[in-house]
Amino acid sequence: MLKNLLYSLLKLLMIVLCIFILMKIWGFVIWINDMPVDKWIASTSVFVVPLFTHFFLQKRQVKLRKIILINVFLVIIHVGWLWSTKNHPYYYVYIEGNKDLSPSYLVHESSNVKHTIEYETGASYDVFSSKYTLFKSINPILFRKDSVREYEPGLIKFHSSDNFSIKKGENESIYIDTKYKDILVK
Repeated sequence: MLKNLLYSLLKLLMIVLCIFILMKIWGFVIWINDMPVDKWIASTSVFVVPLFTHFFLQKRQVKLRKIILINVFLVIIHVGWLWSTKNHPYYYVYIEGNKDLSPSYLVHESSNVKHTIEYETGASYDVFSSKYTLFKSINPILFRKDSVREYEPGLIKFHSSDNFSIKKGENESIYIDTKYKDILVK
């Protein structure tokens, strides 16, 4: 009885995990308490996926050695996912909407990208830039990927939401003012 209840709960949690992964692939972010829930989903999946796999394969009468090997592989993958979510809150900033920008936005700064610019004289130098992904609010906790922009690195990293404001530019374009450089929204 208890084993069937646990298996049903694990099945439900696996469905939730699969829906979450599909939402990430489709460009959605779930934002609760000023941070994405990626870390919490990854933390629970470290336990849920191996347990579900164990029960599922045990019902199919797979050898225990094979079940353990598969579970070790799954745990390694999930620990890597958990490690990758370690610094997420520092690379996101929440921008509250106002009269110029009605929905709220999330801005995510990805790691630096190196570009090499070469001159005709043969000289070259490296330029670094970061990709800024803008997520538009659907409701207070769900954000959908809106656009990706490339600017100089460090505009978002380690800044609080208070350092940002919305401003209107020429031709009705809207920008997020980061005190250093403006990020075009639309």
